Amino acid sequence: MTRTVNDVTIKHFAAWKRFSKYIHSGLFTKATAKFARNFLEDLIKKAPYKILSEQK
Repeated sequence: MTRTVNDVTIKHFAAWKRFSKYIHSGLFTKATAKFARNFLEDLIKKAPYKILSEQK
């Protein structure tokens, strides 16, 4: 999702697990591979369960 307010653009990254309702989100200035990697690395560190796969 992209949101622009007062000429500032923010990209919202989100991951969620349906059954546990765990949500991990991050805000970035761009939607690039670098920011996506940072988001996934942060998710892997903080998730209360082991990540087995991803869906794009």
